[in-house]
Amino acid sequence: MSAAAKAAFAKKLETFHEEAVLIPVSVPRPAISDKVHGYFSEILLPPERAPEADVVMLGFPIDIGASYRMVPGIRPSGGSPAEGAVGIRRGLGFCRTYGYAMDIDLKTAIRVADLGNIFITNTDGYDEAFGKLSDVLGAVLELGVTPVILGGDNSTSYIAFKTFAEYHDGNVGMLWLDAHTDTSDNYRGDRYWCGSPMARILELPRGLVDPRNVVMLGIRGFDHSEAMIRHGLDAGAAIYPPELVHERGVVPVLTEILERVQDGTKAFYVMWDPDVMEASFIPGHAIPTTGGLLPHQIKQLIRLVGLAGAGAMDFVEVAPGLDVRDMTVRLASENVLEFIAALARRRADGVDNVWDAVRVLEGSMQPRMG
Repeated sequence: MSAAAKAAFAKKLETFHEEAVLIPVSVPRPAISDKVHGYFSEILLPPERAPEADVVMLGFPIDIGASYRMVPGIRPSGGSPAEGAVGIRRGLGFCRTYGYAMDIDLKTAIRVADLGNIFITNTDGYDEAFGKLSDVLGAVLELGVTPVILGGDNSTSYIAFKTFAEYHDGNVGMLWLDAHTDTSDNYRGDRYWCGSPMARILELPRGLVDPRNVVMLGIRGFDHSEAMIRHGLDAGAAIYPPELVHERGVVPVLTEILERVQDGTKAFYVMWDPDVMEASFIPGHAIPTTGGLLPHQIKQLIRLVGLAGAGAMDFVEVAPGLDVRDMTVRLASENVLEFIAALARRRADGVDNVWDAVRVLEGSMQPRMG
């Protein structure tokens, strides 16, 4: 990166801090550590060194359209996904730098910076909050890095994906990992609540995203109306139930999905909602749904999208206030690191297509002999 580009980012970062658009939030550091057995928090670069990074983390603690607000007296209390960005970082504080599956040490293989959180005030509506994320994420993308966005409710995914698509001047794909299509038009007039982000994505100009490059994986249950399902299908998107993964396996299903998501596109984006997984593993979520993917399946899936070169990924709808023994927080943080480790392995091995990505993934699942 040129000195001029670094200076331009430094100026933007200074403005973001002066205007309280960004506030510092960090991953907890260990009380005891050493050079051999170091922790992930110890290798994170500070915001001002983001131009040196390969991956940049950014928190967006929004809950304006969170489901726990929608049905008072029915949804559990204390379930704000606004706490997710800090909660996932707490989970990252437990993690070391070596990833067994990808057989790679993040300490030497990749550089990660943490910009902190977008500051969302009590008076911010969607326009104000979305504007802040779009400005900061746009500046991050200009660095040529891979953003990892920590939500926040699922409205995060709409504005983050829109910004990603605009940065690439359109023609991008989307992999949506969720139990729900989130294709309802609105909830009592709210068109950006957590049940509508995919509806808004499918309304974006075809020059930004062709719905034929959009795939929703994990859809199931009795939380949809028929109209919601038809909304996605009629637009041209594809819907995959989790049973396909259970019956056929991660690699065959995701290879098929990636071919669709990447067909003719410049880049693709991945959205992760914990309810893509089986309900018993995600107590820290407002609407867990049975029949989802299992932890080992979602980890394999995330490794494969990282190896395939996903251009950005978000992790949304984690509600630490509902969690039990940090199960969901730690699962989310491990998924973040699986993605980063897969990006590092992609760089180290020169992976440049889906079939190379599959080869590396399948190799990672073999036994190792001393």
